[in-house]
Amino acid sequence: MGSTGAKVSPICLGAMMFGDPASPEESHRILDYAREGGINFVDTANVYTKQRSEEIVGDWFDLGGGRRNETFLATKVHGRVAPGPNGAGNHRYHVNRQVEHSLRRLKTDRIDLYYFHRPEPETPIAEQVGIMQDLVRQGKIVYYGTSHYPSWMILQGMWDAQKLTGPAWVADQPRYSLVDRSIEQDVVPFAQANGYGLVPHSPLAGGFLTGKYERGGTVPNDSRAARRADWLAAMTDQHWALESRLREVAQAAGCTPGQAAIAWVLTRPFVNATIIGPRTLDQLQDNLGALDVTLPADAIQALTDASEFAAKLPRT
Repeated sequence: MGSTGAKVSPICLGAMMFGDPASPEESHRILDYAREGGINFVDTANVYTKQRSEEIVGDWFDLGGGRRNETFLATKVHGRVAPGPNGAGNHRYHVNRQVEHSLRRLKTDRIDLYYFHRPEPETPIAEQVGIMQDLVRQGKIVYYGTSHYPSWMILQGMWDAQKLTGPAWVADQPRYSLVDRSIEQDVVPFAQANGYGLVPHSPLAGGFLTGKYERGGTVPNDSRAARRADWLAAMTDQHWALESRLREVAQAAGCTPGQAAIAWVLTRPFVNATIIGPRTLDQLQDNLGALDVTLPADAIQALTDASEFAAKLPRT
């Protein structure tokens, strides 16, 4: 994990779907299967499914059997959880309260990696770093990080951490896939030069890279495109050409398009782990199959070339 000594599995299980649409029972099946498959990294947030995600993960820990001690647990703070001016943000007033709520819901005495879910320009970076350093000293968190931060903010935080004579943040959680490679413009070079961890989410681009969509075809009823027609309509000729190339690579590799897409992300030397977000056990099983896929060099290059346009997009 970045420049730390912590070891995490190359795939991180994201819990964004726990509680809605995945039931608590299905969520626990997903957690158990992932654990049996060697996944030791779980990611949630205090805003996912109106706090139910953290509660479901906490109930799973409560089942015992080493579930908590064998899991590297990440959660996040920033999003709105209450009305009023202080019901969201990265400031000390909000974070001090939310870490206690997350610990209670997760039924644990520590959070292994506590992210700021989004940048918040209104709160000085020194204050953001300072509160996290205090939580490390108190033993409530082990490491802390950022999500969707630009490189200049991360660097400023590293400087502030030195001035405050405490630990600095260790990793960022950006969006990254064949469809969105915009972090390669600044965050990736910065991270590689400074030993900063990268744990990107959305390797399947919201399902676009799973092979379940046909251009102009009928979309599955339970898919993202069924809920948001504008999302699929925004895909350009370049996106569909990439999707077609991905299918070809997957067929040649004997895997699904989704597995090939995840496998490509895992070939990137700057990726510590990538976060998947299955809502069913079947989806998880397919996603984990990516760990058994070894893409040949020409296939990796073909996908890199086909997605080159995605490295030039504005940062999201």
